[in-house]
Amino acid sequence: MMSDAGHEIIVMIPMDGLIKEQVIRSCKDRRVAEELCRQEGVMCVTRDKTGRIYTHDGGIDQSNFPEGTAGYLPSDPDAVAMDIGQAIRKQTSLNVAVIIADTEIVLPGTMDISIGTWGISPQAKLFGQADGFGKAKFGGMNLVTYEIASTCALVPQTTDAQMRKTVKSIMRATALVKGLKERVLLKIASWFI
Repeated sequence: MMSDAGHEIIVMIPMDGLIKEQVIRSCKDRRVAEELCRQEGVMCVTRDKTGRIYTHDGGIDQSNFPEGTAGYLPSDPDAVAMDIGQAIRKQTSLNVAVIIADTEIVLPGTMDISIGTWGISPQAKLFGQADGFGKAKFGGMNLVTYEIASTCALVPQTTDAQMRKTVKSIMRATALVKGLKERVLLKIASWFI
């Protein structure tokens, strides 16, 4: 079955049983969790034309929209990221990296992940580099844009000054090993932390 957004519906998971229990454990107010599960009814897992899996809302977003309004994710998030990056460059003469993120289910919770990028490599290409003891490391293929998206999602959720300092430190450390585009993005992001 296909949705209006061109997504193939892979499975529809009822918002009860173990999923509802996990949602309730993750919410400060049990009544709110139960009501949201009731309203949602099912969780649609879909696949878009490029093969990307959407685990939360089938590519249809109702959060951060007025009541009764929803939006589709862009059909080509990389192209949208490029358009945004080029528009910023045109107006400011700065080359910035752009990451478009969405919230997805990563059991046992949710996390913001990168769905579109421009001006930054989505994956580190450091596999096999020496670790702290000089041995070739089995790792280094970090999903850099996922890590940045997840880190940025933490910032508005906290008023803890230490958390903000930690994020700034991570961003500064990342800026030291990244190229110019990444450093500009991280500098701009640090202004808001």
